Amino acid sequence: MSYRLLCALALSVIALGGCTETKKEWRKDGVPKDIVKRQKALCDYKAELDAGSPAGLSGDAKESRKGQVAKFSSLCMSANGYKEVEITEYQ
Repeated sequence: MSYRLLCALALSVIALGGCTETKKEWRKDGVPKDIVKRQKALCDYKAELDAGSPAGLSGDAKESRKGQVAKFSSLCMSANGYKEVEITEYQ
């Protein structure tokens, strides 16, 4: 391969790599996105209640509570039949 072709190929790979974004999304077959969004909000709310009041917490305790809320919300979504999938968006 010629040097120019290798440079063009390298630049193309770099350019394409910068045009993608990967994120996670909750999904359930046959369920519209607005329903998924509502279920996620309900699970987030329940998780906040289950994790207890953040009043009086500081530093590490607040971070630990955030982790608990995320875990509880994830468990709630899974219990309701949703799956978290990784989505790659091309921009």
